[in-house]
Amino acid sequence: MADQAVQRFHRQLNSGEFDEICRQGDEVFSQGQEHDELLHFLDQVHRKLGNAGAERRVNLHASVGTSGTFVTAQFTTQFEQAPAIETFTWRKGWNTLKLYGYHVQSDAFLK
Repeated sequence: MADQAVQRFHRQLNSGEFDEICRQGDEVFSQGQEHDELLHFLDQVHRKLGNAGAERRVNLHASVGTSGTFVTAQFTTQFEQAPAIETFTWRKGWNTLKLYGYHVQSDAFLK
């Protein structure tokens, strides 16, 4: 499920469907930041790194708590401009993963 969720995220990121990423995510995903700021962040990721290409999962962790079941996965992704390490956190539903958090690291952001 995590691999499919990342592929969907990358398709939407590559297509500029930032609002759709937010809409499909967990309500907490867009509550932590102002909606417009989150859209701007995703746009900047896409502008700086370009389209996402091949990704490889390097870590996967699941935890269960009173707030639900969370799945955290780390991927190395080859973007057009530079490689990046992406960390996704999802809240697991019955048969879905809803994006709860997203973090991206790349040397491209230092330039």
